[in-house]
Amino acid sequence: MKTIHKITKSLLIAVFSLLTACTISTGAGEDGFGYEPDDFTVTFNSNGGTPVAPYTSVKLYSIISKPDSKKGYTLVGWYKDEACTDEWVFANDIVLGNITLHAKWSDTYDGSLKVNDVGPAGGKIFYRAPGGFTMTDTGKPCHYLEVAPSDSGSGAQWGAAGASISGITIISSIGDPVDTIGVGRKDTQLIVAHLGTSETGRAAQLCAAATFGGYKDWFLPSIGELGVLLLSGVISSSNTYWSSSEYSSSRVWILNFSTVIVSDNPKNLEYSVRAVRAF
Repeated sequence: MKTIHKITKSLLIAVFSLLTACTISTGAGEDGFGYEPDDFTVTFNSNGGTPVAPYTSVKLYSIISKPDSKKGYTLVGWYKDEACTDEWVFANDIVLGNITLHAKWSDTYDGSLKVNDVGPAGGKIFYRAPGGFTMTDTGKPCHYLEVAPSDSGSGAQWGAAGASISGITIISSIGDPVDTIGVGRKDTQLIVAHLGTSETGRAAQLCAAATFGGYKDWFLPSIGELGVLLLSGVISSSNTYWSSSEYSSSRVWILNFSTVIVSDNPKNLEYSVRAVRAF
């Protein structure tokens, strides 16, 4: 019996040693013995598209389904690298660990986003133009306008009272709102540059400093862009909002969302501020 006991103990030690020496791992161990966890997470960088929730508890060697993201432009595909050179093939590629996939978009407008849809930054789409509109700061076309999810100020002055801002859009009378779509971003940049640090907390500054949904390309809308926002009905507000459009060196166009009245008012009065972005 003693001999059998010694052999059994020796075998157990040998087997245990063999198991710990030959652990199977597909990468760095998570449990201290070299084993990978049973579940992985696939995250998605939509690169300007609508956010995609991560896939959690994904099993090793799983084939995953293609997620849905919208940007209003054609989705080329999802890629394993940030440079978008190595495409993930959803029919064939398998999950071997935690991974982030990156969306690549073309410049082709596909109309997938509609007015009142949630945009990439979490606000509502309030204007879309299948033929595009030109942004006067860059000369490049955009197809959508998105409004920020909330106001950036409730009692802000416009600033630069009595000063003429070089290059800003001067509007002497109100016409078709579409006529000034595409100019708000340029005018916001000019206003912010003119104000510098001599004034703070002004309407254009609040918009330029805004961050929603990770996006920082917000601007104070022109009176036309503000008018289209009101007509779209995507936000419920009774506030009076500043535009970025000057009437004169001392007066700026505003829009009352309750009375639907457009008027030119002194720059040193206080009104609400709502940022928008174009893409």
